[in-house]
Amino acid sequence: MFRTRVTELFGIEHPIVGGCMMHISGPEFVAAISNAGALGVMASAMFDTQIKFHQAIRQVLDRQTLWRQPESLSGIAPHRQ
Repeated sequence: MFRTRVTELFGIEHPIVGGCMMHISGPEFVAAISNAGALGVMASAMFDTQIKFHQAIRQVLDRQTLWRQPESLSGIAPHRQ
């Protein structure tokens, strides 16, 4: 394992953060990056509705036990009035 502040902070094997690339940073991409020992980040901007984004989050959480490493969700919380 290549040890850096990033690997220690996130508990990953490789100091690589993969994701937030519109249209490819879905749950499957995050899983592949995570399984490779890096930090996978899912982009929220690629989802056109909150429902689709929530479904993707559910996929991440449902598959979390299959992943060896942490994952992250990148997004902006909507303002509720």
